[in-house]
Amino acid sequence: MLRAVADSTAPAVEALVQDLTDTASHWRDATDYGRAIAAPQIGAGALQQVILLRLPGKPAWPLVNPNIVARSSETMVVWDASKR
Repeated sequence: MLRAVADSTAPAVEALVQDLTDTASHWRDATDYGRAIAAPQIGAGALQQVILLRLPGKPAWPLVNPNIVARSSETMVVWDASKR
């Protein structure tokens, strides 16, 4: 359970986003798959709400303290498969 919201501008959060970016890039280069990674996957602990999302043809998108404020019935299929 998240007990405190991280400050998205804090140097520690910026370092975490860089670590997520580096780890995701290394994994994708080594395995040819992988679309997203979350802070707990690299040992940052469950109290960090940071997710790095990568979509084809787009730059990596770090989500810090994401909060869903609206949604639609529209969906999209994204396979976590080959980067080709």
